Amino acid sequence: MYFELGTKPTDLKNLSSIKESTEKTLQEFEKEFMLHCYKIIGVEFPERGFFLFWQLPLKDKLKYFEIEPEIEKLKEIENVEERKKKLDALLKFLGSDPIEKVDKALRKKNRK
Repeated sequence: MYFELGTKPTDLKNLSSIKESTEKTLQEFEKEFMLHCYKIIGVEFPERGFFLFWQLPLKDKLKYFEIEPEIEKLKEIENVEERKKKLDALLKFLGSDPIEKVDKALRKKNRK
C-alpha cells in the first residue's frame, strides 16, 4: 500500500518542522493501518517488520522472520567467507541487495 499525507500551505520558515511532523504522523498512520490489515487477515506482524524494505511483499517479510534465528546463529561461524556464503544463501529469495532490505529490522531486534 502507498500512503500520502498533505498539509495546509505554510510559511517557508516553518517548512522543516511541518515536514518532520507530517512525516511522523504519516509513519504512525501507516503502521497502525497496516497492523490492522494484518490482524484482519490473521497475520501476526512484528513491529520491527516496518524496518524491512517497504517494497517487500508480505510473504517475503514473513519468510524473513522465519529465517531470522538462522541468520543470528551465523555469528557463531568464525570463517568470514563461510558465514557470508551462508548468509547469501539464506537471503537469496530477496533478490538484489538483500542485506540492505533486512539490516534495519535485524539491528532493531538486536539493538546493534
